[in-house]
Amino acid sequence: MLKIKSYMKNEKPHWILETDDAVIKVALEEKLKEMIERNERIIKSKLETDIEYKRKLAEEVKRYKEYLIELSK
Repeated sequence: MLKIKSYMKNEKPHWILETDDAVIKVALEEKLKEMIERNERIIKSKLETDIEYKRKLAEEVKRYKEYLIELSK
């Protein structure tokens, strides 16, 4: 929700972004899950043959799963 606060007529409005932390948390969890699924699909794909790239993706998946665990606490 975006709100405007204006203290005086000659003062510029102050824009304040008010968001519930739970909304941000859910959005982060959804994006992390999407990224994990995408990377796991690439890792399992037979079209991608670069082993080093797959290794980096596997490290990212591990890190993203750790982030999800931290968010769920």
